[in-house]
Amino acid sequence: MKTLALLFFTLFTTSSFAGVVNLGVGETITIQANTQTVVTCGLDGSKCATPIKNLKSQLDYCKTSQSNSVEDCLVEYWPKFKRGYASCVDEAFQTCLNFCKSDPFGLDCLELCK
Repeated sequence: MKTLALLFFTLFTTSSFAGVVNLGVGETITIQANTQTVVTCGLDGSKCATPIKNLKSQLDYCKTSQSNSVEDCLVEYWPKFKRGYASCVDEAFQTCLNFCKSDPFGLDCLELCK
């Protein structure tokens, strides 16, 4: 009888343990002991990753294939991105700055990427 009581106590206390997993910006899951937990994560890690990747491709194509200046490309594509993906602007800001800084003439990147 003592063994059964100890086993019950062990199972009871073990089930109260949990682990927390950080998935990303502000997202967590709690995994309870002795339960099946399935977590599926996106490959990009962000809903903005694909639009930002596309923006970078557009900017690069604009500059190299169409022989436009960095400024011309930013003036054309950055405002369109901001309108279409307003919630991704903060994440894409560094992409804009990096592209802008590739200009040999020292553009006002903060002004262009605001």
